[in-house]
Amino acid sequence: MCGSHVSIAQPMLDACMPDGSRINLTFGSEITRKGSTFTIRKFKIDPFTVSDLVAFGTISKEMAAYLWYAVENRVSILVAVASQREKPPY
Repeated sequence: MCGSHVSIAQPMLDACMPDGSRINLTFGSEITRKGSTFTIRKFKIDPFTVSDLVAFGTISKEMAAYLWYAVENRVSILVAVASQREKPPY
């Protein structure tokens, strides 16, 4: 499908699918504690706009204005987020 494979010799795979979505695979319990995993990331055909993010409550109007100003004035922006934290087992 994407021209790549996952095996014991290559237990991790990051690939692009024909439709443009991204896939991440891990094989076996050597990479992840609970065994093999896969994640598919699909992208929207029409991406969210700044107005959408404000309407959803993702960012405030003030933050949207600040980011817009920064981008228009070619300010360097560093976005730092916490890595995916381990969730407690249920």
